[in-house]
Amino acid sequence: TTCVHIGNRYVMIFSNVFLGVTLLSVICMCGGCLLFALDITNGNYLQPYDRSHYENVWPRYEPDPYTGVTPDFFSCLALLYPSVTGILNGMSKSHQLKNPSQSIPRGTFWSIVTSTFIYMTVCWLFGCSISNRTLKVDKFVTASVSYPTDLVVRVGVIVSACGLILGCMSTAPSLLDAMSEDQV
Repeated sequence: TTCVHIGNRYVMIFSNVFLGVTLLSVICMCGGCLLFALDITNGNYLQPYDRSHYENVWPRYEPDPYTGVTPDFFSCLALLYPSVTGILNGMSKSHQLKNPSQSIPRGTFWSIVTSTFIYMTVCWLFGCSISNRTLKVDKFVTASVSYPTDLVVRVGVIVSACGLILGCMSTAPSLLDAMSEDQV
């Protein structure tokens, strides 16, 4: 209720702050992984034996040490699913665009390209520098390898989730309003 009452202007200010924190956490995570791969740092909770170059080039589907479930190609493909889920959140703000028919297709295309590039880069970077065992055992290896501290990534995950919630809460009322005006 407060989010709707104060308006989208303040929500946009907060969303820019949340985006900045999320980008900072991705940069610290990737930078830490590069420093770990170059043997400059051991990360926050990792050891030198957690470092491995190109051990994960070929797939080795083995049971998860905790659950016993053996992943397959499609369950690993599901890791990329979040790279295409935020598209509708941007489209729900199309009433604020000057030329929606031109901006929506371009924005959709570039959001998919950008997020897929980030996901693939992170997967490649971690797969090329961290041992297979560590990737399977340490479920939050992204925080373990981040530089300078794991707190940046942990806060980034929370802020990213809060930003998504805030975006949904701010756009849902305008969608309901548009549907009622169109007598849907």
